[in-house]
Amino acid sequence: TRHTLPHPAPPDAPAPYRRWAEAAADVIHHSRWGGQAVRERYGFAASARHRVIPHGHWGPLRPAPGSVDRAAAEAELGLSPAGLRIGVVGAPRPGKDTQLVIDGVHASSRTDVQLLVLSGDGEDDRGDPRITVVPHEEVPRAVYDRRLATIDVLALPLEGATYLTTGQVADAVGAGLPALVSPWPYLAEVLGDAAVPYGRTAADLAATIDGLGRPDGPTLAGARD
Repeated sequence: TRHTLPHPAPPDAPAPYRRWAEAAADVIHHSRWGGQAVRERYGFAASARHRVIPHGHWGPLRPAPGSVDRAAAEAELGLSPAGLRIGVVGAPRPGKDTQLVIDGVHASSRTDVQLLVLSGDGEDDRGDPRITVVPHEEVPRAVYDRRLATIDVLALPLEGATYLTTGQVADAVGAGLPALVSPWPYLAEVLGDAAVPYGRTAADLAATIDGLGRPDGPTLAGARD
């Protein structure tokens, strides 16, 4: 059993991954899309058995629902209450367009929406008071869980050409959060009804945010188990 690509995949398959693929008898993929993608990239043996097992999540390790004082957690980050807070989590990586989310929220006409970026890496917050960018840092799980409790919906601006899977989906599922998602097929496959496609551009994202809650707009459903 092998994880057949690093999370941010290089343009060319590194030699160890090619050799693992050639020698693998059993291969576990986290999605049907990912399984097809690596089978097109690598030369697996015809006898190799391929199975799809979804990426696990950390829901059982999280605080019980309602046990985190949201107002206190917001105060720790200098946040004011929000009608809807969008969050960007995870480490900065190639293929993760955090600036697009910032620009989309900045272009939104809604005053009840805030954005909390917990993976800041020098992005421009556009001087928008609705947007808070916290430089990325490794924090204890208890701290991360408190920060996650301030978020209502995750934004996943990930470019599928550089990923096979992401732990950010596990955060969404574990915390029961819906997600605004890029066109990367993995996200829609794994999150199902909890995925709200926002299109490809900051303008697309702004229109999606503005439409949330309208009778003809997208709705936010919680992530499934």
